[in-house]
Amino acid sequence: MAKKASSSSSVLQQPLTANNLSSQSTSTIAHVQEMKEFPSLEGRPLPTVHVNNASLGEIKLALDEAVKKIISTEHQFTQSHTHTDVRLALGWTSVLIAAGTMGYGYKFGFEQTKGMTMLGVFCYAVLAVMQVAYGYYVEGQKIYVGKRKSLSKRIETETLQVTSTNLPSASSRQSSTYTPPRYSLTLLYRRSTNANKSLLRLTTESSAVDIGKLVDEDGGIEEERVKDWVGAVMSKAVGNGGAGVEEEDGKRK
Repeated sequence: MAKKASSSSSVLQQPLTANNLSSQSTSTIAHVQEMKEFPSLEGRPLPTVHVNNASLGEIKLALDEAVKKIISTEHQFTQSHTHTDVRLALGWTSVLIAAGTMGYGYKFGFEQTKGMTMLGVFCYAVLAVMQVAYGYYVEGQKIYVGKRKSLSKRIETETLQVTSTNLPSASSRQSSTYTPPRYSLTLLYRRSTNANKSLLRLTTESSAVDIGKLVDEDGGIEEERVKDWVGAVMSKAVGNGGAGVEEEDGKRK
């Protein structure tokens, strides 16, 4: 069973203002909520992934992987690996430049290759800075970017962007309350016609849950609870117009 949190608290609500984005039926919604109640784990599979439950960073990485798996398999989104590809391209290019510069200098000597060596070092530094800047400013805390197509009287394209973060624990001396660390997701959902001629829905949905409800005392990731939680957030983000995928409960021995 998952470890129970000592207490629960609400997340600050930050509603967005609805905008008329097109002549079609379009809504811009933001919900920030905390899921407090989960279905019983009785009869559902035991955790298969275990982490160090004293490391919030390791827990976050494991939960990120679980969320990405659930969105792709349960909700049939196709993940885009553009951010990973860009970072890999920048990294490998800088490595090749460094290797080429080193080989050139080794073959012809430092005195004859000082100019090329300085140029290689400069290019390597620029690419390294670009890689870090891309990860910080462009990719940020995004853990998932994907899309799917659905047919509802016409072909519609749905895109999804998911960011995650750990909300640290907090305590209040005045009220003697303790807020356990939480794992937070923010979903940016967009649905439009296949030709992107009209925007049908644009939604931002955020939710947080106590980490102790997703990770048991032994560090096991309760994927079934993660699935329940992600499914609830996805349902609110997608609304009635998106393609739904029914989930089948597993069994816990």
